[in-house]
Amino acid sequence: MPSGRCASAAGDTMGGSCDEGIDLVCVVDAVAYRACPHARRPDVARAVGAAGRIVREQGASAVLLAPGRIGTSSPDLDVLVTFAETAPFAAIVKHVDVAYGFSPELSYGSHMFQDLVEKGILYCAALEKPSTSFDLGALGGLPEVPPPLDDAAPAVAAFVRLLDARGRGLRLWHDLMGGRTLIAFER
Repeated sequence: MPSGRCASAAGDTMGGSCDEGIDLVCVVDAVAYRACPHARRPDVARAVGAAGRIVREQGASAVLLAPGRIGTSSPDLDVLVTFAETAPFAAIVKHVDVAYGFSPELSYGSHMFQDLVEKGILYCAALEKPSTSFDLGALGGLPEVPPPLDDAAPAVAAFVRLLDARGRGLRLWHDLMGGRTLIAFER
């Protein structure tokens, strides 16, 4: 049974206060994404979009965990998702992966950022600093939701995993006034 804290951040977040259970977690594998040829990286973003459609169809609450930035135009910096592909998620957590050169930052001026704020999607950068922790290992043992076969080639879809956390007590908390975010399993 998974347990522990997946992500914790102080500051570097935008969005209203929330406390909600999380049904699904979409994880973009940083190692696989870095190894992915540039020409195939847009396909990885389409796989995120396919995961988002599953979230929407199931009426689930979900978070997206991805390395680097989100929604810029450079495949070296991020996963090239569009706002429509991220819209079904309750939160987006961009995390650092120093070994692979991914370093997120909040993109306050981007058009996509404004759309996220208007839709009420929590936007968090899990930076490398003492007040932040990020541990994908905490999600170990969660079963995967199989991707739809027609949305992405199997090799690309493998870079994006949709994990089923229903009934496992995974929660998303964000305190707007304190600027603190936590994704963790209830004890």
